[in-house]
Amino acid sequence: ACITNPGHASRRGREVDTVKTALLNDDRLEGHFVEGETLFDMRRDGDDPMATADGGDVLYTGRHFFVGLSDRTNERGWEVLRSVFGSRLRREDVDDDDEVVV
Repeated sequence: ACITNPGHASRRGREVDTVKTALLNDDRLEGHFVEGETLFDMRRDGDDPMATADGGDVLYTGRHFFVGLSDRTNERGWEVLRSVFGSRLRREDVDDDDEVVV
């Protein structure tokens, strides 16, 4: 799992910390998420504080990730997600104005 660094200031902090706490402390998920091993926190574990990825720009189908590049999810954010999830992400350019990562 990847805790993101949302591109809009209003989405940073408490909202993201609440999700992280829930993943780490839910008894039903006990042992499934280990910080720094199976839970990557883009805000703390990443090497670029300017990398952003907003959860609203990410769709996981169970097989592939679709990531929209926007004002809230930037190129560096895509690169961080690619490093975490590997081959389940690949880049597809739709046209000159819109980009989609598949």
